[in-house]
Order: sequence, then C-alpha cells, then structure tokens
Amino acid sequence: MRIVRRPSALALLMLGVVAASCGKDRDAYIASGDRYVQAEKYIEAIIEYRNAVRKDPLSGPARLKLADAYMQAHDPADAADEFKKASELMPDNQDARLKHIAMLLLQRRYDDVRTQTEKILEKDPKNPTARALHANAAAGKKDIDRALDEIQEVIALDPGNADKYYVSLGALHLAAHAPDEAEAAYRKAVEADGESVPAHLALAGFCWSRGRFLEAEKLFKRVVELDPYNLAANRSLATFYLRVRRPLDAERYLQGLSKALPTTPVQLMLADFYIALKRVDEATTILNAVARTKDGYGEARSRLAALAYDAGRRPDAHKLVDDTLARDPASVAALLTKAEFLLAERKVEEGLARVRAAAAANPKSVAAHLKLGAIHSARGEVEVAMLEFKEALRLDPYSVTAQTELARLTLASGEPGLASQFANQAIKARPDDLDTRLLLIRSLLGKGDAETADTQTRVLLARYPTLAEAHWLAGRVALLRNQPAAARTAFERARALGPDSIEPIEGLIAVDLAAGNKAGAIATLEERLARQPDSRPLLELAAQMYTSVGELGKAEPVLQKLVAMDGADPEWYTLLAQLYFAERDLDRALAHFTEATRRDPKSIPAHTMIGMILEMQSKRAEAQKKYEETVAIDPGAAVAANNLAWLHATGGGNLDVALQLAQSAKTRMPDDPNVNDTLGWVYYKKGLASLAIPPLEVSVDRQPRDPVFRYHLGLAYAKLGDARRAEETLVKALSLDPNFDGAADARRTLASLR
Repeated sequence: MRIVRRPSALALLMLGVVAASCGKDRDAYIASGDRYVQAEKYIEAIIEYRNAVRKDPLSGPARLKLADAYMQAHDPADAADEFKKASELMPDNQDARLKHIAMLLLQRRYDDVRTQTEKILEKDPKNPTARALHANAAAGKKDIDRALDEIQEVIALDPGNADKYYVSLGALHLAAHAPDEAEAAYRKAVEADGESVPAHLALAGFCWSRGRFLEAEKLFKRVVELDPYNLAANRSLATFYLRVRRPLDAERYLQGLSKALPTTPVQLMLADFYIALKRVDEATTILNAVARTKDGYGEARSRLAALAYDAGRRPDAHKLVDDTLARDPASVAALLTKAEFLLAERKVEEGLARVRAAAAANPKSVAAHLKLGAIHSARGEVEVAMLEFKEALRLDPYSVTAQTELARLTLASGEPGLASQFANQAIKARPDDLDTRLLLIRSLLGKGDAETADTQTRVLLARYPTLAEAHWLAGRVALLRNQPAAARTAFERARALGPDSIEPIEGLIAVDLAAGNKAGAIATLEERLARQPDSRPLLELAAQMYTSVGELGKAEPVLQKLVAMDGADPEWYTLLAQLYFAERDLDRALAHFTEATRRDPKSIPAHTMIGMILEMQSKRAEAQKKYEETVAIDPGAAVAANNLAWLHATGGGNLDVALQLAQSAKTRMPDDPNVNDTLGWVYYKKGLASLAIPPLEVSVDRQPRDPVFRYHLGLAYAKLGDARRAEETLVKALSLDPNFDGAADARRTLASLR
C-alpha cells in the first residue's frame, strides 16, 4: 500500500498566492481559516492562515493557528517551525511555548525540552503540562524512574486530565519493560475518562501487541463509536481485519469513513485498500474521480500510472506520469512514481535523479527521503542512507519505515543499543510484524540484554513455533545466559527446521568451542561444507573458525577460494596475507600467486595478493609497481587502489594521484575502515583537514579500538584548531596502545595542545 502524501508545498504556495490576490486583511484571513477549521477542512485553513502570516509576519496568533492546522493535517515538520516562531513572537504565551516544547520532544531534543520546561516550572512549579513534558524528556534520556515519579506527580496535580497522563505512564512502563504495569496504567486511563479516544487507542494498541486481537478489535470499535472520523482507529480496524483475513469488514469501515468524510486523503486510503486487494476496477473508479480535484490530481494519476505499469502497459504508464509532470513538474507523487519505473528498469541514476528532484520540490517530503535512503542503502552507501532515514524521521517522528531501516543499518554498523531504540519504536506501530520483531530481538542480543530478548523470543515462539530463526534466537539467548545445553537444543531444532540456514551451524560451533570441543566444532562445519562447498557465507565462517582455532593448513585453501571470488572482501586478502606471514613462508605465497597470474594474467585477487606480500617483505617500490599494474588491469580494483594510495601518501608520492585512488576505493567500499582512513589521511596530507575528518570519523566508528585511526583523527582535529576533541582522541589512542606506530608524534602533538 502506498503512503498517502499531503499536497506539495508548491501547490499550497500557488493556492495561497491566488487567494492573496483577493485583498483581504490579516484578521479576515484568520477568520476564514477558523471557519475552515470548524468544518475540519485543514488544508484550506492552512492556506488562509498562511495568507494571514504573509500579511503580518509578526502575528503570533496567526502563526499559532497555522501550526495547529498543520498538526491537524498530519504535518509535524511544518507545525514545528510555526510553533517555534509563535513562541518567539509571544514569549509569555504558555500555550505556544508548551506546544513548541512538545515538538522538541517529538524531535528527540530531550536536553532542550528539559531546559525549556525547567524555565516554566521555575515560575509555575505546578504546571502539569510542563511537568509531563519534563517527565517524557527524562524518559528519553533513559531516566525511567524519575520519569515515572514525575508522571505520578502530574496525575495528582491535574486529576481532570488523568486519562492522558496515565497513557504517558503506560508508555513509560513499557519502556521500562514492565508490561503488566503498562496495562494497568492504560486501563486506569480508560477508567479515568470512559470517552477518551487516546486512552482507548493506547489500550487497543497494547492488546494488539500482546496478541489479544479480539480485545483490541473491541477497543478500536469503541474509538470509532466515540469518534467516527478518527483516521487512526479506522485505519487500524481495516488493517486488523485484513490481517485476520476479514476483508469485507475492513471494507465496511473504510467505505463508511469515505462517505462520512469524503476528503482526498480518505478517498486515496480507500483506493489503496482496493489496490492491495487487487480490485483494480474499483480502485480506478475512485482514482479517476480524485484526479479531477486540485489537491488529488498528482497523487491519483500517479497511482493510475502505477496500476498501468503493474498490468504490463509500460508505455501507457510512462505517458500518464509524464503528462502529469508536464502539468505539475513539482508533483512529488509523480516524480517518485516515475523514479519507481526507472529503478524497475535498472536505470538507477535516472531514477535517483527523479527522487532528488522530488526532495528538492518538497524538502519536507517524507516519502522522498525514505526512497533516497532505500536507494543509498541498496548501493551500500550506509552513511548517506542513514542521513536520509534520519531526516525522514525528523519530519515524521512516527515513520515506522524510517525507524525500521535505521534499526537495521545501526545494527549492521555495530550499534545494537541504538538499533534496539529504533526497533522498539517500530514494534509499537507494528506489533505483529515478524521482521520488525526479529530485528528487535537481534538488537537486544547485540547489546547483551538477555532478559528482554528472552521475553521477546518467547512471544515469537508462541506465535511461530516452526520458525527456524525463532529457535536460533532462543539458542542465542541461552548462550548469553551461559546455558549451553539449552542452547544446543535450540540450535539443533533450528537446524532441523531450516536445513539450509548457516546461523544454526554458527550457534552449534559456538557451543562446542565454548566447551573446548574443537573437534566437534570442526566436524559440524565440515559436514555442512561437504554439502555446500561453494557457499560464500559458509566459506567465510570456515575461514574465521579455522584461523581462530589455529588450523592454518585448513584455513589457507578456504581463504584462497574466498579471495578468488568476485567482489571479495578486503578482510580475506588481509587474513590470507597474515596467515602466510605467521607461517613465515612469504616466498612460497609469492610463488603461488605468481603462478596464478601466469594462468590468469588478469586475476585481480592474485595481483593484489602479490602486492600485499611484497609490502610485507618491505619491498615498497616493487609493491607499488604491482598495485599500479593491478589498477591498470581494472581501475575498480578497490583493495589495490587503496593500498597504492597509502603508499603514495606515506612515502612522499603524488598526493593528487593518491586522492584519486583513495576516492575510487571509497566508491567501491564506502564503509571499510581502512579505506576511509586512507582517504582521510590523504586529505590531511594535502592540508584539507576539514575534508579529512568525516572519513576518519567513519574509520573510528567502524573500528573504535584501532589506535592509528584515532591518531590520524586526532591530528586532523588539531590541524582544524579543535583542541578539545584533538586531545580527547589522541589520549584515547595512547590508552589503547602506548606504543603504536605514531605514538611519539601523538605525544608531541598533545604537548603542543597543552
């Protein structure tokens, strides 16, 4: 189902310009906006309030009303801007200040929230809203006990609004991994106000997350009784009925909502529902009607184009979206749809250009930033992808897609604590989503939280008793708790359910190695290798295990096989070279790879290994010549390019050539710490410290215990004049290894800083 997007900023601006020509004054625009709000026509209200602000940019009341309208239109990013301006224009207006602080909380700016609320509480210590915001900021800073105490104070201060504070209390108990207390708080919220929509929604969501679907259904129905136009409840009921395979019930709710509230977003929601059920004719009828409206033109025609594309009518689809863009070049929906077509046709650069155009047309388009993040993630450009997903989350703090993708990327980047935070947020919105729950459990295991991981894994096993990954996770939990027998049982069950999965094999090997049973670990590995001799993941596991247990004779042929594979990771080149060095048999290794180049003169792995061995033999000139030969054969030979760049940078070579080589390696291996260190060091040597710092920071993030990476970063900070960070980084480098290559220079630099 596609995301329902709001009209583009340009469309609103043009409508506002037309309206502004009518000659009304500020107060007339405000009055008109108020009437639209009364009629729940928030897009129209936004236009009127924007015109009022144009007439009088210093009108705090106009900006406050505009901010409220943005919130009603589900546009928190624009709302945050206007609440900030309103609070600045009306510093004594508590409503404006508190709403601005609430937006800071959504943006996770917890320190700012605490500072701002403390200023209010100094003058008004019994202000319940300020106290509640302060409590939520404490929760954001992981001070859960303090947050719980403060919310209890708020309930005593403002018993008339106890329902909403109990909802906050429930959320805090969930954050503290206390589901029973959370449920009790949600039930108190419902008891405090039997007609509270937020309280019923919160309890319904909790019940859904615990697998109590019938109770959740009843609560969602109660919300619809209380507020028939509540989009969240209607959407939740429709989603619930779809997931329990009751599409007719889902349709009934959406159709009723579309008749009672025939706005463009609701009509598009119904159309998307029919698209999801493959009822294309009904969806097309709705979309054709919406396409005739001003605010639905781009969205509806983009969906119609997508339907044509999915039906195999590609020329029609392209024409439909191209015609839409000809009329409205800034249509975010049309630009993103065109991008989808191009990406499907493997025209990645053209597709990326359209997505960038969408983000430029409306920088606050969550959908555009999500798509940019997805493209960069697929290309292995993790840093850029994370920036895009973070921007999407800033614009929409409730974006589950952004939360999930950030959880996935941060976990892969070695930040399980941060990953679990993102995954926790996502699971609240997708309590029955399998992939999200698996991601959460992996994150919890990564940060060593065995207790919570165990609780989540038990929930998973209860729902999916034959899921191999669930049993593997149970084994991981048992290992973390030092329960080898339980771990082995779980891993054996996972292997039986998923005979082609490598993870149960890893688990069983870990159990054997922990017990000192080296022979058992090798037998388990080799039994699988006999069945899958060319499996790269299995070969990588074998290389790691053989070297870790000292079986270098077994490791050598495995590593040779890995470096011969297309797209081999530089880790395996290095490990193979280190193996030869450890065996003190570099001459034999050199002869082996020289013979390999005779058999295949264009073998990049063989040429690269020769260069690395020559380096290890301190034959820098010969190594440089071999790397140059390798890059001449294949300019994309990233390991050779990186190593050649390093030789230029550290041996008084051509720094311009070094920069070109390092940038080429970075393109192929954007997250490799050695590649980033090389690029940063070349920038540093060229006197470009500001450009050196970003890649050097990546190196330290990826390999925080490497003193040389920290030394290089510390020198770059010092060169840029950032004495504090330079000192911190160099001190840390020396604490990791007081005798690393460069330690003396690090001490001299530290002395000069002090």
